Amino acid sequence: GVGIHAMSGIDMALWDIKGKVLNQPIYKLLGGGFHKKIKAYASALFPETPEEISAMVENFIQKKFSAVKFGWGKFGQIPENDIELVKAARRAAGDNTDLMIDAGGCYKDVTKAIEQAKALEDYDIFFFEEPFPPDELTGLAKLSQSTQIRIATGERLSTRFSFEDLIVKGKVDIIQPDIGRVGGISEFMKAASIAAQYGVA
Repeated sequence: GVGIHAMSGIDMALWDIKGKVLNQPIYKLLGGGFHKKIKAYASALFPETPEEISAMVENFIQKKFSAVKFGWGKFGQIPENDIELVKAARRAAGDNTDLMIDAGGCYKDVTKAIEQAKALEDYDIFFFEEPFPPDELTGLAKLSQSTQIRIATGERLSTRFSFEDLIVKGKVDIIQPDIGRVGGISEFMKAASIAAQYGVA
């Protein structure tokens, strides 16, 4: 059978053909065009020191980003170091910059993830991404119900059906379907429709 990645590529190619035939950009074919601007965020690996993360945030702000995400790198190895890095990032970012954390599925222990999320609450985190692999629905639900921080995940999932489980059983606040993995634009829009149905971003 054809793999989901191949299906994603075929679906995107079909949308591209349709757009070319109708001489329309895909966002218009999807009913879009609601915004003149869309907020972008800078994304980087966690560095090793608070000084490095401060400099990186200042550089992103100078480049006019008002949102920054750090992930992977050193994050998840020593909880105290993670907090020092996030604290330095927040200090450099000020109050008007969104700060996001991507844990890269680093937690194996739900209790430790909950403790870390509670510690991160002091730093106004916009979302906490992929603390566990996305099929860890019980862990995601426990974490989501234990913290004020939005929990985001889903980039590794395929098909819209897995996103309904993520929302209903995993209790996540934000789904993140990857267009190249989920089954292309068509399946992405179906996952988005499910999220809207449940009031999830």
